[in-house]
Amino acid sequence: MILYPLSRNVSGGLRRMGHVETPQSRQAAAIRAAAIEMRTVNWCLWKALIPALMVFGLWPFYAFVATMEHPFQRAFAPGDFILFSAILLFEIGAEADGGGLFPRGIRIGSALTRALAALLMPIYWVIRHDVMLKEDALACGKSPSPAYSALLHKLRNYGCFSCTVAVISLIIAALLAIALLEYHRTEELRELGMTI
Repeated sequence: MILYPLSRNVSGGLRRMGHVETPQSRQAAAIRAAAIEMRTVNWCLWKALIPALMVFGLWPFYAFVATMEHPFQRAFAPGDFILFSAILLFEIGAEADGGGLFPRGIRIGSALTRALAALLMPIYWVIRHDVMLKEDALACGKSPSPAYSALLHKLRNYGCFSCTVAVISLIIAALLAIALLEYHRTEELRELGMTI
């Protein structure tokens, strides 16, 4: 470690390596760090958790307010969570791209999340189309028939798949958001260290 001599400048700040630390520069660094943290918290809250809870809220709404039969299948089989997951992964992937400024691991994670999001879109279209074709059969079907039971089972599987994709996408997005936050914190500390 190389130690540089300290000297006072005219404004009263300490000078090291040609950089001047003043109370204003420390306050500016603290404000930038708080802004980065707040941006990450806002992203997680407003772009991930609240939309996920709103989509998840369809199930109790269908079950208790609208009193529909088979609320789980009606809420999650159409694949709304798959569309939500694709949009979420596209968003965090684009934010983590950084145009070559971020470390290689974050850029690889960004590319993988965008590739996964691109893969989810055709899956959403296929499931959505299949569910739309089966909606009439669900509305007209008779409960004891084997065809009706098979249809409910298929729609339940679509709903479970949709929820699983959403949970995995939320975890991936959270991990990438944490990696971005840690990178920004490290950069702020490095910049602050250069001013001291």
